[in-house]
Amino acid sequence: MSIQYEKIDYGGVAFECIRSFISPEDIGKNNGLIVFLSGAAKREGRTVPIFHRWSWQSSLTSYHTAFISDPTLHLDDNLILGWYTGNEDSDYTKILANLVLSWCTSLDLELNQVLFVGSSGGGFAALQLATLLPGAMAFVENPQTVTTEYLDIEVEEHLRICFPNGNPTKQKSNSRLSVTQRINQHQQMPRFVYSQNIFDDFHLNRHYQPFFE
Repeated sequence: MSIQYEKIDYGGVAFECIRSFISPEDIGKNNGLIVFLSGAAKREGRTVPIFHRWSWQSSLTSYHTAFISDPTLHLDDNLILGWYTGNEDSDYTKILANLVLSWCTSLDLELNQVLFVGSSGGGFAALQLATLLPGAMAFVENPQTVTTEYLDIEVEEHLRICFPNGNPTKQKSNSRLSVTQRINQHQQMPRFVYSQNIFDDFHLNRHYQPFFE
């Protein structure tokens, strides 16, 4: 098994990832693919790409793994959370879903062997991807389920940079910014495990409860 940093140009988007796929001679019937997605990250003293949980790879050697940085962060140096949305012209989440699907084809995997993992904004992206790829599963921890219900200053920056021509009052109905709207659009409930800290009132009240109502 080799571990490598890659910049993959796919669908007009440069996805940066730390990828480790099991060599063909070591592949067994139950080897799945785990895709890790990153959440918010302060930009002071840090540069993109940002890979959360990449150190976990050493304990996941029986799985194919990919830790993917959010390419949305390249749109502006002040953006600390992009939710993998891309901008008005390009749906990065959908393009990433197609990239993962291409990996499944090359690895001879079914979608029910794919797990997306993320917390906060990474959890949002994981739920979106699991919706776009029926059969895949998401494991999310304290995720946002609607980007516009996050911290005001971060929401304003994200909309200014990524969706400058949209009406802010109508963005909650944008399927690219709402897991519920994406589910309704595709008529597809994703498979997921949702872990919520009950002491995190912000995510509990603004994301968890509305999502399950």
